[in-house]
Amino acid sequence: MKKTLVLCASAALLCACQSEGFVIDGSIAHADGAQVTLVREITQERIDSTTIENGRFRLAGKVDTPERYLLEVNANPAGTSAEELDPAKIFLTAFYLENSKITVTADTETMPTLYWQQDREVEPAQVVGSAQEDLRRQLEERRSEVNDRLSELAERMMNEYYLPMEAGKTDEAGKAGVEIAREEQQAMDERQQITLDFARENPGAAVSFDEISYLMSDIPALTAAQIDELTAILAPAWEGTPKFEQFKEQAAKARKLAVGEPYIDCEFYNLDGELVPLSSVVPKGRYVMLEFWASWCGPCRGEIPHLKHVRKAYPDFDIISISLDDKQEVWKKVLKEEGMDWTQLRDNGFQQGHAFNDYRVMGIPCCIILDPEGRFCKVNMRGAYLDAFLEDLYGR
Repeated sequence: MKKTLVLCASAALLCACQSEGFVIDGSIAHADGAQVTLVREITQERIDSTTIENGRFRLAGKVDTPERYLLEVNANPAGTSAEELDPAKIFLTAFYLENSKITVTADTETMPTLYWQQDREVEPAQVVGSAQEDLRRQLEERRSEVNDRLSELAERMMNEYYLPMEAGKTDEAGKAGVEIAREEQQAMDERQQITLDFARENPGAAVSFDEISYLMSDIPALTAAQIDELTAILAPAWEGTPKFEQFKEQAAKARKLAVGEPYIDCEFYNLDGELVPLSSVVPKGRYVMLEFWASWCGPCRGEIPHLKHVRKAYPDFDIISISLDDKQEVWKKVLKEEGMDWTQLRDNGFQQGHAFNDYRVMGIPCCIILDPEGRFCKVNMRGAYLDAFLEDLYGR
């Protein structure tokens, strides 16, 4: 039992928990005998569990602050080993848990499963009694139209860009991809504006805190002024809490990578195995892309032909590829095989290197564009998104 959870073992204690903590009364159809577990989403910490009997269960306890939790319903037979678990028999419901009386109603025949199943008809569980969850639903309702549009654009990007590219229809696919990328960016900007308007109206909502935190995760597409504004939105409701202290640390890291800030001058290995500062290869007065990649990354390797095309089509645009390979000999072998004849550097592996610790690169390929003054300009620039940026920049 965790210190944040105080279980109620009797009717008398249950009354106290109702006033001081939470009580979850659940009704899950087609799940008798299944184990239901309360999981803290951010840490995947398994808080408490019980067995569903006659379609019902109850969990009670106390949380320090409203936060996203998961209810995991595991319908695998008791005693099933981790290796033999069937993920199709593990069902999940996510919601904001707070200290209140909450009811959860669902059916395992339509609940979302651990892994997405293409032909499965999904009906989210009904969660009643959490004001924080109600606020999350309000935000999703406001974003529903733009979310639907983004889903349609993602499908179009797959069918009109990625698949034709794989089939060698590069000219046709390239034009379609650029058009879709521009529409997607417009929709994403609209979605972000809806989110920020909601956060300004509801600064104390847990979903507002989480959405703003997400905007500053990894490499932010925000200016320092925007980061300060977002911090100011949350401050009145969250100042003095441990979560806000962590948020301010996150904001300070994000600020170093904000749009308009100078790039971070780290040392990387060159082809001769020497450590050299990034500033020794970043050209002055030109746009340049820092492309973080690795030889073992399939999507990175798949992007290489496109980078060759970009170099040929835009000779005034520079690329600096920074590999996260551990071994120099493997890296150099792949460079030769792929014919990557532009500026090449290598970091000291993944989590031990500057890419992860200074540039906050959490996944690859990761492409960052610097402006002619060496300031962060754009992030997530690859494929059709990079093409759209370059067409706008160079007018072709």
